[in-house]
Amino acid sequence: MNLIGMNDSKDLSSSKALANDPTLYNRYVGPVWTRPEYQGQGIASALLDEVIQIADATTPPTPMYLEASPKGQPVYAKLDWVRIDGTETAMLRRGPAERT
Repeated sequence: MNLIGMNDSKDLSSSKALANDPTLYNRYVGPVWTRPEYQGQGIASALLDEVIQIADATTPPTPMYLEASPKGQPVYAKLDWVRIDGTETAMLRRGPAERT
């Protein structure tokens, strides 16, 4: 399988552009919600951690794309997802962030 990473020359002005161009990401992560009484216990983070481990085990790591609410974006940012410039909700993860 040939995994294609993000192409910086593409127009990323809308999530529709992302959804219509599979060369920008390889896997879409569907919505993850936690019932209010279970929020803040790390349940969603644990589920995402499993998905991330699978994606990062490939060489190169499998890029993933998702849509995140403003409230959810900080959770994803802690897991090395970045919001795509020009969008309000689209986030991309291309592998683990390099730590210095």
